[in-house]
Amino acid sequence: MAGTCLIHCFLIQVLLITVYAGPAVNCPNHNGTMEQPLRLTCNVTCKNKCASTSNYKWKVNKTQINCSEKQNRNITDGNSHTFNCTIESALPIHNGTFTFWVQMNNGENKTTFNVTIVTAANPTTPSAVSTTNSHAHNEKLDIQKENPSSEGRSPEVALGVLLMICLALCIMVAVLFMRNNNCNMLSIFTRRMITETEVI
Repeated sequence: MAGTCLIHCFLIQVLLITVYAGPAVNCPNHNGTMEQPLRLTCNVTCKNKCASTSNYKWKVNKTQINCSEKQNRNITDGNSHTFNCTIESALPIHNGTFTFWVQMNNGENKTTFNVTIVTAANPTTPSAVSTTNSHAHNEKLDIQKENPSSEGRSPEVALGVLLMICLALCIMVAVLFMRNNNCNMLSIFTRRMITETEVI
């Protein structure tokens, strides 16, 4: 008799748990970037139709966090409910174990999930690249001015060098021409002296 009563009590308890079972909560692990928006999502499902009471909390390492009001929303689709939370700027304190707790009209439930925050890489922006290239180009020009090479000569420099060579050649020809004229004039003067001496 007592055994039969225990069996009946057990069956009634199982039936009550099945009928009035609370919501199931599933929150995937998330990855975030330092100082960037962190978007969290949790899904709540019910075996029977249930409704949100708009009573839910997000905690990290047992500390409640505030979500952006624009992104803190509940989307309902039948027996499935999606809860979103956006943290405007992820910080080191958001790295760790999160807890999501929700109160539905058929009960409450909570679960934990992990969030990993990584440091943002330093992206090379186009402006930074162009500035770097500009500095490199200016340094190259300065080096070419200090140590001009055949590849770095401008047409003006080449023309100046050519003019200097031509001027040097002209000077050499003029010197040779004057030397020849001096010799001829000396010989003529010498002959006159000899002729005048003979006449005297």
